[in-house]
Amino acid sequence: MMHDGRIVMIFLALAILAPPPSLHGAWVTNGVAVCTVPNTQDTPTIAADGSGGAIIVWRDGRTVVNTDIYAQRIDASGNTLWTVNGNPVCTANNSQSLPLTITDGSGGAIAAWQDFRSNNVTDIYAQRINSSGYVQWTANGVSVCTGKVSLTLSQIIPDGSGGAIIAWSDRRNATTDIFAQRIDSNGAAQWTADGVTVCASTGSQVLPVLASDGSFGVIVAWQDNRGGPNDIYAQRVNAAGAVQWTADGIVICNAALAQTVPQIVPDGSGGAVIAWTDHRNTLDDDIYAQRVDASGATQWTANGVGVVSSMAGRQSDCRMVQGASGETIIAWLDLRSGSTADIYAQKVGATGAGLWTTNGVSLSSAPNNQIGLQLISNGSGGAVASWQDERGVSGVWDMYAQRINANGAVAWTTDGVSVSAATGNQTAPQLALDGVGGAIITWKDERAGNADIYVQRVDAAGHTVVATLLQDYSAAANGPEIGIAWTLSETGEDIEFFVLRARGASDAFAEIAAGGSSESRAGTITRNGLSFSFTDETCVPGETYRYRVDVRDGGERKVLFETAAITTPMLESALYQNHPNPFNPSTTIQYYLRDTGAVSLEIYDINGSLVRRLEDRRAPKGLHTVEWNGLDDRGNRAGSGLYLCRLRAGKETLSRKMILLR
Repeated sequence: MMHDGRIVMIFLALAILAPPPSLHGAWVTNGVAVCTVPNTQDTPTIAADGSGGAIIVWRDGRTVVNTDIYAQRIDASGNTLWTVNGNPVCTANNSQSLPLTITDGSGGAIAAWQDFRSNNVTDIYAQRINSSGYVQWTANGVSVCTGKVSLTLSQIIPDGSGGAIIAWSDRRNATTDIFAQRIDSNGAAQWTADGVTVCASTGSQVLPVLASDGSFGVIVAWQDNRGGPNDIYAQRVNAAGAVQWTADGIVICNAALAQTVPQIVPDGSGGAVIAWTDHRNTLDDDIYAQRVDASGATQWTANGVGVVSSMAGRQSDCRMVQGASGETIIAWLDLRSGSTADIYAQKVGATGAGLWTTNGVSLSSAPNNQIGLQLISNGSGGAVASWQDERGVSGVWDMYAQRINANGAVAWTTDGVSVSAATGNQTAPQLALDGVGGAIITWKDERAGNADIYVQRVDAAGHTVVATLLQDYSAAANGPEIGIAWTLSETGEDIEFFVLRARGASDAFAEIAAGGSSESRAGTITRNGLSFSFTDETCVPGETYRYRVDVRDGGERKVLFETAAITTPMLESALYQNHPNPFNPSTTIQYYLRDTGAVSLEIYDINGSLVRRLEDRRAPKGLHTVEWNGLDDRGNRAGSGLYLCRLRAGKETLSRKMILLR
């Protein structure tokens, strides 16, 4: 504690530190409500806003008669930033459905959707929403493709210059074919009206997926039955909308039986890696993959390499993200353990070789089913997965997530961390990177009976951020001590805090205090209603420290906040007032040495006679504590009266008066 009478201290003004994005705000257990108006809100999609938050777009049935498209932005702290329950993106006649969303690269988003404003014909429209929630293009969206038959929107990706590339299938030519369109940042179509023909072969072509070619164009892969059972084909379309490979696409896989539901990511060299569910083994489904270069030449074994091809049970519904240095991470649903689906993942190298455990690493093998898998890059060579999970009660779905590092090690709780376990079902997850190794996850939520949209953030350590607790915090040096204060918005009486400290910029944190309101060697955590404080009394002047405060409120221990580095000021050598004073029978004396050197600490009576020598040594710089038990050098009790404590440190001599009362 700071005591009256200490000689000159240097005071640093209290600084309110800007909390790291993951550490404060409006997040709550089981997720923040994005939209809870009556009737059904579903099919949420999400895009990162570039500032640690995200923009969420969904189908909205609040008008009962038809469904519209709405959007909401949530910041890194869990605050919704636009109109309560969302801003309208499209409220045109009849219904709009199945929105897809990407970032626009400027803090906003571009959304595309299927649109029935033309009555019985499905169209595709798109709209750009800026960071403030205002639509940027024609009211209710610009047309991407209109007037065609049996149109199905499949995917949208950024075009690399503020616009988007969109792919779909339709039956304008009697059979189902693949088309694509590029729109610029102003909403203007850049390719042939109603889309470039990617494939118009015989048979049916469906489920197109897109990967950037790195040159403002795109590589498209799809499921194709021109030759009988479904195969996988691909085509490249350049920035101007011209197809680059063989007309109607090149064969990626035409192995026996069917290959279905392709997925695709860039390979980092102008080509792409494509994976799919493969039925060539008549007993079970497997996951296969192929790499194609920028010229359309396949790079791996003909008809693909087996990502997981020797396990019992079905492996299906894969998802992919681009790894580092030409690597690809592929995750899938896996029935190897029986009749329920688990989540597995594998990393495939640039040559097609599996880099992790043969047949994959388990992300979750919890009881019952894990389905609805979604996957994003974690920004450092690994991935974050999310899914709907019925491990608690069969038929009741909760939301879970897992992170896998670049080396194939799962980083969070075994079988995944709980994102939301609210009543009712949580389904249809979508996720976006939060920019610091974690993810923001949105889903359709039935906790209130009807379907709503909720969102939650999981930080890089796998903690669901429950930041409604934290309203603000501060940290500052006051002389050789550092004080930390924080305020909560709500708490229980049994809340516990854990204060951890690290020296310098890189040392690991070590716990120095714990409890709801308790004392420790370093100091005391004190409470005043919803406000808490802690003063670290063991700092060394001139040293740099970082602090982290964890919280446990009847459940899992979570990070509450982490401070920036704080440096205590250098002080002149000082002798502090003893405490307590007056005293009986003993007292504590503290002194600070600016430099290492010879030191003596002695007690004299009022007549100047030496009573007790407490220190006579070479001492290191820093704060020192000595106890005087009220005895003289012969072991006799000193009498009541006024005494002088004298410190000699180098050429300095410092003195303090103290009173012994018997």
